[in-house]
Amino acid sequence: MATSKNKNASNGRRKRGAKPVIGHDPLAPAGEALPDEVENAGPEPAEAVAEEPRAAAEESGAVGAGAADLVFGDSLIIADVADWHQRLSDALKGDGALMLDGGDLEQVDGAGLQLLAAFMKEAVTLHLTVEWSAASQVLCEAADQSGLAGLLRLNEVNEAA
Repeated sequence: MATSKNKNASNGRRKRGAKPVIGHDPLAPAGEALPDEVENAGPEPAEAVAEEPRAAAEESGAVGAGAADLVFGDSLIIADVADWHQRLSDALKGDGALMLDGGDLEQVDGAGLQLLAAFMKEAVTLHLTVEWSAASQVLCEAADQSGLAGLLRLNEVNEAA
């Protein structure tokens, strides 16, 4: 007598009443509302901490009026993209020059590069000036390998160095 396999195990169907793995459509435009359980989850601890250095810099006068200095830190990977998407979107709302500092980046992945590419394209569309104060070798090599060094204007950083 042959044993039968669980019919639902391999046909790709979810059990009735099973919750989806993620609570939103990852392909939906960024502005669409998320389901209640995700919306009401509260701010992520990383988001709350990320706002503190910017506020401190504004209070101390380290960030000039009309200019935005965006320091990426040591990582720009998929886990960081949601936070950086918001920060970069906010920076695009200003009318001053935007200065990017990627000098400390040690980890960059395709999602991070894609975010930077979309940001640069939008900045061009809005006629905003974007410059790099620094770019790490990791960032430059990743952009070069992906063919995005020109779009990200990283060649200008390397020429200046």
